[in-house]
Amino acid sequence: QCAMRQLLARRMLAQKRREEQDHEELMDRLEKEAFVALVRREREAAERQRKEEEEERKRKREEQQQLKRLLEASFDGVLKEVLAVLKEVSERDTENGVGFDEAGRRQRRLSQLRAVNTTDAHGNSAVSEAAAGGQTHIITLLAAKGADVNARGAFGRTPLFRAAFGGHLEAVQTLLPLGGDPRLRAGDGCTPEQVAPEESVAGVLRGWDLSLTDSMLTTMEAETQRRAEEEQEHEEATASLSSLQRARTQLSKRISEHDACSGKGMEPRSGGGTGVLCRVRDLDDVLFKDVGGKIRHDGRWPLVVDPGGQAASFLRYRDTNYLDAVSPGGLQADRLRVSLLGAIRFGKPLVIDMKEAELFDSVLSQLEQVMPGLGKELFSKELLRKERYLSLVRSSDGPSYARTEFRSDRIENFALIIITKQRHPQEHLLKTFYPIEVES
Repeated sequence: QCAMRQLLARRMLAQKRREEQDHEELMDRLEKEAFVALVRREREAAERQRKEEEEERKRKREEQQQLKRLLEASFDGVLKEVLAVLKEVSERDTENGVGFDEAGRRQRRLSQLRAVNTTDAHGNSAVSEAAAGGQTHIITLLAAKGADVNARGAFGRTPLFRAAFGGHLEAVQTLLPLGGDPRLRAGDGCTPEQVAPEESVAGVLRGWDLSLTDSMLTTMEAETQRRAEEEQEHEEATASLSSLQRARTQLSKRISEHDACSGKGMEPRSGGGTGVLCRVRDLDDVLFKDVGGKIRHDGRWPLVVDPGGQAASFLRYRDTNYLDAVSPGGLQADRLRVSLLGAIRFGKPLVIDMKEAELFDSVLSQLEQVMPGLGKELFSKELLRKERYLSLVRSSDGPSYARTEFRSDRIENFALIIITKQRHPQEHLLKTFYPIEVES
């Protein structure tokens, strides 16, 4: 018995040693994996930061090139180029997700205002360059966009000073009614009248009614104050939206994606309205398989009412073209067009997630930007008939979007799915779409 106990003890000791060794090896492996993962995350973070910095440098280079083009075109009087630069500023707003509602129009006006008042390294603005070149039509355009006609540039010279110095009579006559102040002196103490090389130019400046200038300056000061308040409101709204988006991101990380409920959950919606009540686990049967043919029989595209946010997570990781309507650029017109066209081409759902916001009007507006009447055709499904979807194809889309690549069996699988986290959506949403309420 003693020998047996000793044998068993040796075996147990050997087993414990093997377990200890296995445990140490496991810990070493986990530590190495953790270190590798940490290094990988740090590298990924560094790569993201590098890309962000590169994008920022690229953006600044593009803005500098735009400014250079604007200044040169203003001096040379090339109206087409000036308009092209201002159009690019507007397109950049569109790419960044700026809409055409009241807030969007305000932001676009501010973008145009910043562009026309941006100065070069010497402090000269576009209107100052136009004045120096005697380009009256450019001066009028830039002033209409909000350019400061009394902005001081190199050596403290105003646009009126530079126009007078260059002997550009028509430019002087254009600037004066716009609020150009002939009393403002340059850095050397000279007025526009004193540096005018032609008596005709000096005579116009000398004979100008300064009460008209004072009246214009009062109006301009009030407009400047209004724009400053408007810009401050825009900055506060942008900061508030950023805080809201960060809060949503943190909330989404903490939402449990499991559904503890059982059963199919395909009962009529509470309150006796049209639509169905559905559990998250049954979304595949309800949305994609359409068990019972309720969506097909109704004829409308589905509206997923998802206060808990679990359905959005479910659809985001399905084979769908998912668009986050709240994120900047989420509904950018060309991105919306390509997502819609690709969903039709490959026979998959296009999912537009509006989260808690009332963004349906913005969705309609962006669809109109893609193609006039697109919203109506999409919601009525007329877009899928008689190859109307081909009107969305652009020459730059390539051969994969040729007419022969669109197959009817795939097009039949296309669906438009709108998601909202609002527990009580707007009435016109409930009329336009087939409500599917997700139990939280």
